[in-house]
Amino acid sequence: MTTIEGEGYKVRLEDSGARVIFEGALRLGSASAYRPIANLLGEALERGESQVTLDFGKLVALNSRGFGTLARFVLDGKKRGDLQIILLGNSAHHWQPRSLSTLQKLWPTVELQLIEAT
Repeated sequence: MTTIEGEGYKVRLEDSGARVIFEGALRLGSASAYRPIANLLGEALERGESQVTLDFGKLVALNSRGFGTLARFVLDGKKRGDLQIILLGNSAHHWQPRSLSTLQKLWPTVELQLIEAT
């Protein structure tokens, strides 16, 4: 498992390469600060899995630079053409339904699954 950790957040790529798990709050200050996360997402694409799941269930905050990193990942997946991207979100985090659904506008085959707030 590959893990990137910083103050208040953790991003993990499972060994299978099919799941990336985001936890905490991603509020990094620059695009270059997101480069390690972008590289990790790129690694998930390079592994050649037919499906990649991005699990945001434990991500409480994401700034616009982080969202831009996710948008680039979706567009890179779209270029590959044979990839199914699944976004797992939590409706308890009010920003997720609206923001994550925006990624579907970039590539309509992206699947969004939201668990109900508890």
